[in-house]
Amino acid sequence: MLREQEKGWRTWFDEEDIHPIEVPYPVLWRNLTQIVATILEALGLDPRLAPHPVTERQADQRSDDWVDRYRADAEREGLPV
Repeated sequence: MLREQEKGWRTWFDEEDIHPIEVPYPVLWRNLTQIVATILEALGLDPRLAPHPVTERQADQRSDDWVDRYRADAEREGLPV
C-alpha cells in the first residue's frame, strides 16, 4: 500500500511538473526553522518569516531505535525511507 501511494504521488508530481522539497524527519526536527525558511523562499516568500519552534522533541533512544528498525525493514521491502 505504501509503495502504491508513493508511486501515485510521484506520478502526480511529474504530471503537474512539481518538484517537491523532500525533508527527512530527522533533518526536519533538527532544523525546523531553517527548513521552513527554505520552503518559504521556494514559494517566493521572505524566509525570515519562519517561526522558531514552540515545541521540543520528545523522542528518546527508543524512538531512534524504532526509526532504525523501520529504515532497515523498509529498505529490505523496497518501501520509501
